[in-house]
Amino acid sequence: MMNNTVHKAIRGTWVLTIASLFSELLSAVYRIPLQNIVGDRGYFIYQQVYPIYGIFSVLALTGLPVVLSKTFAQQADPESKKKLLKWVFLILLGLAIIATAVIWMLSKSMARFMGDINLYPEIRTVSLAFLLIPFEASLRGLFQSDLVMEPSAISQVIEQLVRIVLIIAAALMFSRQSIDLYQMGALANSGAFVGGLFAVVILFFTYLLRQAPITKKQSQPVIKLETGLGLEIVLIIFLQELRFFINL
Repeated sequence: MMNNTVHKAIRGTWVLTIASLFSELLSAVYRIPLQNIVGDRGYFIYQQVYPIYGIFSVLALTGLPVVLSKTFAQQADPESKKKLLKWVFLILLGLAIIATAVIWMLSKSMARFMGDINLYPEIRTVSLAFLLIPFEASLRGLFQSDLVMEPSAISQVIEQLVRIVLIIAAALMFSRQSIDLYQMGALANSGAFVGGLFAVVILFFTYLLRQAPITKKQSQPVIKLETGLGLEIVLIIFLQELRFFINL
């Protein structure tokens, strides 16, 4: 039993590592044709709001799922996990709505700070991706707590592929003079939200397929939370964000 768990953990780690490397490769490759098509100014306009996408990416892909998977794994039974999933989702949803609203309302001020007021539609577009964090982070954390890494890996790669397709499509539309540079930037950055939607669909249907038949509840499920969980979440997210901005 122990050997099987270790084997499953090692296999899951490899699956996530390969998916992450492939996603990083895709992220690096698309920048070359993008810059060639839209030029330095177009690439600069697209890249200006990339750090905001980076915050979303860290929260949805790595930071939160890692901490949540550990918390889910500490639960004694599936019913406790379901109860925890519900509370985690509702808390994250509330925070995501607040974050999206704040970024949306401050988008013009942020654009002025970046030196170009015309960037605010891009900022608003990227802010919508934060609404997907509750779905992505909670479900990825749940799957990873059971050492089931395939849904996280597949959704991550599909999310990145859809995002890149939209970026290149926006660049090609600009090259044909269908849209201007700022519209190109907004459409390209909408890939974060659209790609995230594809990821959510994959994760949600996987969750439904993995649901066990409903049985009669024996007792009220109890959620176990370790002390210092909040600090651990902050530290992991901070370190992941720092890593992202160093590699930017």
